[in-house]
Amino acid sequence: MYDEGVIKFDAVHRQRALDPARYGELACRLQSWREVFAKLQLVGQDPVRYGGAGYGNVSARVGPLGSTRGRRAMLVTGTQTGGLPRLELRHFCLVSRYDDANNRVWSEGEIQPSSESMT
Repeated sequence: MYDEGVIKFDAVHRQRALDPARYGELACRLQSWREVFAKLQLVGQDPVRYGGAGYGNVSARVGPLGSTRGRRAMLVTGTQTGGLPRLELRHFCLVSRYDDANNRVWSEGEIQPSSESMT
C-alpha cells in the first residue's frame, strides 16, 4: 500500500504494447470522456491536491461481458496520467483479472494501471 495518488494494490503487470486493432477505438472513446471529466476537474493534476499527484481515471469493460467476478476485464488509464493533456493507447492498460480479497490486480500494457483501478 502507498500514499494517496499512487498504486495501493499488488500489481502483477506484463509490460507490452496493447493491440491497436482491438483496443484503439475504445481508448479513443475513453479519451473523449476524459476530456469532459478534465473540464469538470474530475481528472487532472494540481500541485495543491493530493500532494501534486495525478488524480481520476476512466475505464470501460471489455469482452466477454458475462465473465465472473474477478475476471471482468477493463481498459483503464495508466498510473499518473492525470496531468497529460491527451492520452494515446500507450497510456492505457488492460486489467484482465483482480482479486479483492488479496488486493491484487493483473494487467498488461506499456504502463501500470491507475491507483484507482480497484475502486
